[in-house]
Amino acid sequence: MSVFETMFEEMKNTEEFKYKARMLAIILRSLSKSKKKIAADDLNAIESFTVSELEKLVNEIPKAGTYAEKSKIFEYEDMLLGLVTFLVGEQRREIGASDMEIIKTVVHMVDREMWLEKELEEMFAASRVEKSAVSALIEKVKPLSDETHRSVFFQGLLHFSDDIGKMSDEANRETGSFLLSELKRYFAKKDGLSEDETNNVELLADVCKHFKSEEMLNVINELLSLGHNNVNYYAAETLLSAGREPNAEVVAALANDLSYAELTYRALARYKKQALFPSELANAEYLAKSDLSHWLVYPTELGKLPDEIELLGSVKAHRSVYYVFRFKSDSDNLSDECKNEWLIGWSNADGGTFSNFDRLSLFEQKTPEKTLKYIKKKLL
Repeated sequence: MSVFETMFEEMKNTEEFKYKARMLAIILRSLSKSKKKIAADDLNAIESFTVSELEKLVNEIPKAGTYAEKSKIFEYEDMLLGLVTFLVGEQRREIGASDMEIIKTVVHMVDREMWLEKELEEMFAASRVEKSAVSALIEKVKPLSDETHRSVFFQGLLHFSDDIGKMSDEANRETGSFLLSELKRYFAKKDGLSEDETNNVELLADVCKHFKSEEMLNVINELLSLGHNNVNYYAAETLLSAGREPNAEVVAALANDLSYAELTYRALARYKKQALFPSELANAEYLAKSDLSHWLVYPTELGKLPDEIELLGSVKAHRSVYYVFRFKSDSDNLSDECKNEWLIGWSNADGGTFSNFDRLSLFEQKTPEKTLKYIKKKLL
């Protein structure tokens, strides 16, 4: 039996596309790093699984109700296409005509569903973006009632932020005018914002720094009253980019939130405003703890803050100081053997924040000092 078949069978028996995508990401990383020749049985198992799962998506895509549900399928489809690329590109394997038709069918279906992403890509592929192109796309976005689908426009502007300079002055003003109207629309229902709407306000607070106007900055300043730290961080950053200071209460709330403390300190430092950050929290250990916590919140990692996180100590490696932490979580992203167990993670000032989700128990020695030395030797 192929070494992959057990994993594939488990994945076939679940309908949770996000979980399936995560599992495939792990398999793809393993395949890309492996220097061993892949056995023929394994290649057959990979191709059979890939095609059968893509064939299922032909029926699943039309059944998905919301764009959030569809997005999970699109993520899984992307991972499956990664396996196709591995087979055809790296293994020089020929895919049969009937299997190739299934692959093409799914790709076309996803392309039709992801029309907004495609149109944004095409718009910014031009050497210059004119007002007419922006207006035409905005008119298609305005009727969208699905907030997750609507967010694609805001995310697209962030994704292509390096190309915003291609916009004519009229195109930039047209985009800014629409974003301002969106800010006002969301703010008008501030006491009844759904989670998806709050996420869109977060995106708007971020992207608006590329389309600033005095009226827009005034509305962004009002967003700080919503009390959502995910919104407040980006609103504060946009205000700083315009030479305005967020109020002390907002900065203090962000500084006390492990998800945003280090990001906030870094943003303030970028604009030489770090004096606004509470001095009792402006220390390397706390900022490293925040940096690791923020990294762990990513959907590809824990997807949430750790339930507990404690400093084990610091070590010097690669000419940098690493703060090593132990943390616990019941995240569904973890294997059963790692849930609610002490795991190892680390952070340093040079962006070396990471965790392999190794169990601390596998590295513990007779003393904490020896444990740190062993972690440094094996992991850093």
